[in-house]
Amino acid sequence: MNQKTMLAFKIDAENPQGKVQEVPIPSPLPGEALIKVLRAGVCNTDLEIQRGYMGFSGILGHEFVGTVESVNCVDEQQQVWVGKRVCGDINLACNDCCVCSLKTDRSRNHCPTRTVLGILNKDGTMSEYLTLPVRNLHEVPATVTDEEAIFTEPLAAACRIIEQDLINSVTDRVAILGDGKLGLMIAEVIGREYLKACSENPEVSPPQPVLIGKHTQKMDLVQESGIKQLSLSECKASDHSLKKELSQSFDGKNLTTISLHNGFYINLYLNNTVVIDATGSPAGLSLSSSLCRPMGTIVLKSTCASGEMFNAAPFVIDELKVVGSRCGPFPKALELLSLDENNDENLKPLRVGKYVTKCFQLSEAEEALKFAAEKSTMKVQIVCSR
Repeated sequence: MNQKTMLAFKIDAENPQGKVQEVPIPSPLPGEALIKVLRAGVCNTDLEIQRGYMGFSGILGHEFVGTVESVNCVDEQQQVWVGKRVCGDINLACNDCCVCSLKTDRSRNHCPTRTVLGILNKDGTMSEYLTLPVRNLHEVPATVTDEEAIFTEPLAAACRIIEQDLINSVTDRVAILGDGKLGLMIAEVIGREYLKACSENPEVSPPQPVLIGKHTQKMDLVQESGIKQLSLSECKASDHSLKKELSQSFDGKNLTTISLHNGFYINLYLNNTVVIDATGSPAGLSLSSSLCRPMGTIVLKSTCASGEMFNAAPFVIDELKVVGSRCGPFPKALELLSLDENNDENLKPLRVGKYVTKCFQLSEAEEALKFAAEKSTMKVQIVCSR
């Protein structure tokens, strides 16, 4: 391989599942940086893309940490990025339309002509080099390792729920459905918001958020977050419907409760104000609606290549609000990753290294994605620099 080419895991018409190939090193456009990728992460969205989601063709991946090799900018101030270790927002906005002119989170996520790193018309991170606009870059603090920095994008996606102001941590009862990688990141964030609410409001008792999942060993990873864990098997009957004793039941005056999971009390009325679907399954929306109180909010974090029949009746009858939630604020995610034992808010550090199941070399990317698809796997990372 010569100096003008690099290794990359690329999806194309001949290789719809992707293949490690030798491709040209990209040249940064004006305003872009050329970044040497140190590590890339494998996300469930990558697995969905292999199944046809978004009809993507190109280099896969959107989670990364790397070092800036060069910057194609006439502004000399932008040259300060050279040599810095960075991660980056995955949405590439035009920076010229009426949406971009708002300079808000809507601009960050919803430019109508945007491309998306490794997802939509923009080569991604599973390669030795990538290009990204300088305005998308965020410097990684020295205290955050490469292994930890990979979690910036999924952690930012979890922080997006807070940024959207969908939860009042003092009053809202919150349930997170799904104990996959994103569900656990959401639990880490929501749990710490709950602990902050308890600390800042000692005169009240904020309701403890609950993570509902299938795998005890996965849910145990968020024990220090402030979240409560509940097994899905305790909520569902053998026919996969919600257990009869957990069906909606309201006596007109008081909400009665039953004891579940080591003394955790869940309302028979299932009065979760907010239910977050992070199941990665089309069936998650239906189950979320059965766990949400009337006039509550369901937050959708799952992206799936396939769908299923949709019954709108529960959403209309219970007047449920359904809100999509996507990419979030990188600065907040990096702040959380930087937490140490002596932080001002007295919160437990995240220690996200516990989520990494295995690392692969870039030349082993095909094997890495197959391994990531196994149910027992948590986070898979790909070392891209040689």
